[in-house]
Amino acid sequence: MVITSVIAALVWWQKGQIAVWALVRTDPIPEVQQMVDRGLLADADQYLGFFMDYDYVRNNPQAQQLQETIAEKRSSSLYQLQKIGEGLALGHSDESAGQIASVISDLMVIGDLRDLAVQGWHWSQDEATDPVLIALASIGVAASAAQLGAAAATVPTAGASTAVTVSATTAKTALTTLKTMRRLNKLPDWIGSSLITTARQIRQQRSWNGLVDAQTLLTDVTTLSRVPGGAKLLEQTRDAVSLAQAARFARLQGSRTQALVHISADALPQTMRMTERYGAQAVALAATFGKQGLHVLDSTGAVAFAKYSARATKLAYKGDAFRVLARWLTQLSSTVLALLTLPGLLAIWPRKRSKRHKAMLTPP
Repeated sequence: MVITSVIAALVWWQKGQIAVWALVRTDPIPEVQQMVDRGLLADADQYLGFFMDYDYVRNNPQAQQLQETIAEKRSSSLYQLQKIGEGLALGHSDESAGQIASVISDLMVIGDLRDLAVQGWHWSQDEATDPVLIALASIGVAASAAQLGAAAATVPTAGASTAVTVSATTAKTALTTLKTMRRLNKLPDWIGSSLITTARQIRQQRSWNGLVDAQTLLTDVTTLSRVPGGAKLLEQTRDAVSLAQAARFARLQGSRTQALVHISADALPQTMRMTERYGAQAVALAATFGKQGLHVLDSTGAVAFAKYSARATKLAYKGDAFRVLARWLTQLSSTVLALLTLPGLLAIWPRKRSKRHKAMLTPP
């Protein structure tokens, strides 16, 4: 009974460490292979690349071979041509070549005029029009005009129009992402409403000040457009505050963003919060253990998690049986552990001695 109580006390004392020992590292290979089979080579490369930063995957011959296969397929001329065509025809792509083609077509004012013409045709035929796409195209035309006008005015005004030029350039970059999101029906409603307001302001005031007023939103969108997984983050924003938080998360995690978005799933808000609290490296390490690893990080803290996970790596040879035992111990509540310690405490608690025991101890 005393031994049971001692074990319970140790578990209660070291519950955080045992929780880390109970974690199992994520094997990314099956999921990466599924992505490859579906033709999602860019996503597969990003996801596998996240885990290749860690020895347990980097030293796996199967992972090395899979990474080489993905790289070979992505570098083929036929694949690149297909992605360029995708970018030109659809305005979006998951590969750099297609994205560049999409950006070039959208950065040109011809693309904005084309979109306005298409929406005008729908209106003339009594068909539904898309007010958000109209707003995006209108802002795009204004941004192109602002770039030309401000650039021409910068020399005689000694750079006084630089702010407008910067806003226009930021807008053109952000508009490419926003157009893609709208075409995929993944643009949040609050951003659509904001864009309509900005376009109306530009039209009514006949000035480019609306671009300057919307610069914060457009800058955050541009930040998200530059990292893998940024579009998914943008889709989940609710207002300007959550957009700013998403942009900070993308800046901190960089190329790891897409993998963390995928691993976190519905727990993404907590992952973003933990990144600001514990740091990008700590969150990335915990994510290699899946969502449960992120949960344990939040309960133990970054320093303790790093220390315990290093010990867990050394104990890996004990196998699944050890992890099952550790996982079972961590599921015991603090109340249960406290109750288990009671028998041991009662066993060693000083008791009132009987009269006969006292007489035996009394010297003659």
